[in-house]
Amino acid sequence: MDAYESTREYWKSKDVSSQEALAAELQTYMVLFAWQNCLLEDLDVSADEVRAAFFEDGAQTPGEAGRLLSNQRRCFELLLPLAAAGEDLTPELVERVNALLCEGMDIEADDEDDSLTPEELREALVTLLGEVNAYDGPEALRAAAYFAAKLEYLQPFTGFCGLTARILASHFLLVREEPPLVFFEKDAERYFDALETYDIGEDLRPLEKLMREQTVETWKTLLSRK
Repeated sequence: MDAYESTREYWKSKDVSSQEALAAELQTYMVLFAWQNCLLEDLDVSADEVRAAFFEDGAQTPGEAGRLLSNQRRCFELLLPLAAAGEDLTPELVERVNALLCEGMDIEADDEDDSLTPEELREALVTLLGEVNAYDGPEALRAAAYFAAKLEYLQPFTGFCGLTARILASHFLLVREEPPLVFFEKDAERYFDALETYDIGEDLRPLEKLMREQTVETWKTLLSRK
């Protein structure tokens, strides 16, 4: 059994059938995930600041980093009960998560595809979610990679399409009882190169390979801190 399959077996051995149990298992994960997301968005923040923002009432990191931490915390509060209940992705949920992430932020617009109208983008999002939600099998990570790559390709929002994709890819995995992952800032070049590879030739292999490796590293990192 390779390292990724071992990580899957570890996660599947956990009792996360209730919202409370899932939240307890994901406490340290949420800190690591939010921290690395800030770094990927070029916002300098420490792990201690993330822990304070998530678990200490009244603690606040100043500036854009503090707002993004608060927005990510609100996303987790929204998504945890839905993941525990096995709720699939919907267009409304994707849009709500993106709106939460963007709230109060100084948005630097992503490169939108001007060839598609807003109505066509919404239709493409509905089609994507239909494809992804229909999948329920042993290759859930590939479906999650497809969702993340395709959402980035479509660029349906003014900003934070990538962050929205990363958060909801892990939600998709949790709903299918698969381990969520962190996209580490140290591997940002590989991550962005993999997205570009999909954009150019619809080759999903580099992103899927990276996500397998990041899943292993995520849980190796978290277990080393227990």
